[in-house]
Amino acid sequence: SPYIKCESIKLLSAIYKHDVSSEEEHFSVAAKKSQANSFSKVVAVLNDSLSDSSLSKAKHRDEALQGCKTVLNYVKAHHPLTSEELTSLETNLKEILTTMKGGGMKQLVLKLIDTVKGLPRVDGQEAKQKAPKSTKERKKRKKNSK
Repeated sequence: SPYIKCESIKLLSAIYKHDVSSEEEHFSVAAKKSQANSFSKVVAVLNDSLSDSSLSKAKHRDEALQGCKTVLNYVKAHHPLTSEELTSLETNLKEILTTMKGGGMKQLVLKLIDTVKGLPRVDGQEAKQKAPKSTKERKKRKKNSK
């Protein structure tokens, strides 16, 4: 049912909400690892929801777009995606843009497309590595990859 799909998207986006700076300290190492390992599946679910015809009503589509926004904010800060995942997201967002009539959500879709275009792309093997826990580790990993 569309309602259950929308509620699932809300739950997933709550898990990956970016402004968790104080909450992140309370996550166990196992929870952080599990969150990072399942991230590709979360992106796949969001991607499927963007192209799901049962979520074509405006309120359902808006839920999927809001969830996508939250997850993309997490991507910017924590977990790079593969080129395939980003290309697929961008394609689905562009498809949604062509069918939209309202101005407010159209602006959100345009912003999401720009965000996706600006995200760093990694190959499949790099994405499978454990997500870095801090900015320092990210910088170190970047420096070592050059």
